[in-house]
Amino acid sequence: MATCFGCQGNTPESNTPVNFWRGLALGLTIWVVLVGALVIA
Repeated sequence: MATCFGCQGNTPESNTPVNFWRGLALGLTIWVVLVGALVIA
């Protein structure tokens, strides 16, 4: 998390990348669960 390439803020330690990664992880988790359920079913 030290280096941030696609951040909108000037500082890598701003809360923008944290919220971005948290939302991305949550979205990926939901998609993995949905796709996994469809594949299993």
